[in-house]
Amino acid sequence: MNICWVVADGHSIDPAIDTDQLKLVGPIWGSYTTWRSCCTDNVICHDRTRSHELITRDFHKKSNFYTHKEYYQFLGRPTGIKLYDGEFQPAVDSIEDIIAMHLASSTANIVLLLGFNFGETATPVDQFDLHSWTNRNGLIGSIILNTPDIQWLAVDHVGSLSNSYAKLPNLTCDKLKNVLKLLA
Repeated sequence: MNICWVVADGHSIDPAIDTDQLKLVGPIWGSYTTWRSCCTDNVICHDRTRSHELITRDFHKKSNFYTHKEYYQFLGRPTGIKLYDGEFQPAVDSIEDIIAMHLASSTANIVLLLGFNFGETATPVDQFDLHSWTNRNGLIGSIILNTPDIQWLAVDHVGSLSNSYAKLPNLTCDKLKNVLKLLA
């Protein structure tokens, strides 16, 4: 059974948690913004300019660094980076989370989600923000729905799942201490 973690953009793991314990369960996937605070193993950057900045600092030598295959030539064809393909709507909040979920689900039977909000939240007032937020939620729901053989687990989720997420048969919730006790 293959298990991995996907950490939401901007999430920080509690410093009292030993990330080595998490890694005993499985590798950690997430945005480049989670690398320092979450010790992310598989780092996603979907921004061409930011990918270039990170590569000039040898970031790809410190992690499994993933970027879009379209950027490979622009980045100088560096060795050691991993490439993904696909078209993504530009108006999506934290696109790296969506990509991490796709990539992680290609190798895992269980995906543990940290820092994701699947509850009822206030919808953004600004139309562009609302569009990006709606796209993000739709894509996350679609990934989970379209991978029925994968168990998705929202770890330490605060509150109840929203109606749209509660309907997904392969999405459940549990506490981190229970996950580590059972899987580590």
